Amino acid sequence: MCLEGGLREGSEGGHGPVRYRVVEHQPRRLVRFRFTGPPGLLGEHRYELEDGHGTVLLRHVLSGRTEGRMLWQWPLLFGPFHNALIEDSLDRAVAAVSERTYRPARWSGRVRALRWLLKGLM
Repeated sequence: MCLEGGLREGSEGGHGPVRYRVVEHQPRRLVRFRFTGPPGLLGEHRYELEDGHGTVLLRHVLSGRTEGRMLWQWPLLFGPFHNALIEDSLDRAVAAVSERTYRPARWSGRVRALRWLLKGLM
């Protein structure tokens, strides 16, 4: 995830063909992104941090809809990549706030195959 101008409201960025804008940022509590591309991907995703009574909950929420080509591209391509990247980001978060060493999870065979097939296109 790369954001021009860093993590602040109004910054734009993304990863691969998925683009978004930071629409809300409450340090140490919430960051909310609205999708700006690719065409047909409408909605937002956010990370929420809840701290209470000695436990911390980090949640990722994706809400939106698809239209046009994204109706088939999301379940076949973008969805599997999204899930793998979110799992990686949550594993990194756990390692950052604990004594655990970050070890990337092994991506599914489907994600590895898609990455190999799309190499150079994204």
